[in-house]
Amino acid sequence: MNAADVLQWWEQGRHVPPLQRALWYLHNDDPQLSWEQWHAMPIGERDRRLLALRARLFGPVLHVYTTCPQCGQELEYCFNSETLAGSTTEDHCPECETATFELDGAQIRMLNTADQMELSRLSEEQAGQFILEHCVAVQDNLEKPALERVLEAMLKHDPLTEIMLRLQCEPCGYVWSQLLDIIRFFQIEVDDFAQTLLQQVHILARAYGWSEQQILGLSAQRRSAYLGMVMSWGDFSID
Repeated sequence: MNAADVLQWWEQGRHVPPLQRALWYLHNDDPQLSWEQWHAMPIGERDRRLLALRARLFGPVLHVYTTCPQCGQELEYCFNSETLAGSTTEDHCPECETATFELDGAQIRMLNTADQMELSRLSEEQAGQFILEHCVAVQDNLEKPALERVLEAMLKHDPLTEIMLRLQCEPCGYVWSQLLDIIRFFQIEVDDFAQTLLQQVHILARAYGWSEQQILGLSAQRRSAYLGMVMSWGDFSID
């Protein structure tokens, strides 16, 4: 994978809704799986693969910027995506497209992207009913487990179904948990990377007359070195 590949992903997927865009990235990275398989993959396994893809593109460190809910201090935290991706239970099946487990005699199917798309259109009450109807199966007229118990069991089965970061504010000591939306996080990084890359192409093309293909064919280190030399020209404007 090179800079031109990422730029093409950004261009082709920029107007696609977030969930579909995440699957677009993953499908382009691993086209052996069909769109149906990607939609049916459990959320935790999908996000585990997204973290791995992000690590290959941008490195394993995630820089999370937030504001303390108590004192308003702006904060930055660093997390290792490989550590987050390793958060899994022993009975998790990463290759199972419709991973299920048993809870109180009921078969529980893990939520997937297709479920998320449907849930996004429903009210909170409707969403709960949807989960019980589509993700919980019982036999012999057994009573279905309560929704809260089902959701807790899903998180225990695969913690990456919902990535919660434990944060502490150094100035005031306040401790809280914050959801990491890896899809939104990754998309912002791809957008920033693409915009930076386009600016580099613009500068080097004006300075040296090179084509976009030639510039994107350079390694990141060589592009950076050439940009440094161009910026050292006192009479060169990047406008």
